[in-house]
Amino acid sequence: MNQNSASAVSSPLFTEEQAALYLTRSVSSLRRDRKRGTGPGFVKIGRSVRYLRSELDRFIFARATISGGSGVDHGR
Repeated sequence: MNQNSASAVSSPLFTEEQAALYLTRSVSSLRRDRKRGTGPGFVKIGRSVRYLRSELDRFIFARATISGGSGVDHGR
C-alpha cells in the first residue's frame, strides 16, 4: 500500500485529543476517568491509548438525561 492510499483510509480510532474534543472534555479528565475505570472504553496499542467512536457514543448515551432529570431509557 502506498502512502497516498494509506492516508485515504479513515481510522475508526480516536486519539486522546480527538476523543476529548468529541466529548467536549479535557484530555486530563479523560485520563483521570480512564485510570478510575469510569471513562469510556478504550484500547491500547503498544503505549498508545485509542478510543472507538462507538465506545464514546455509548459513554455519552449512558450519561444522557432528558428534561425532568430522568435517565434515558434504552430499552434495556
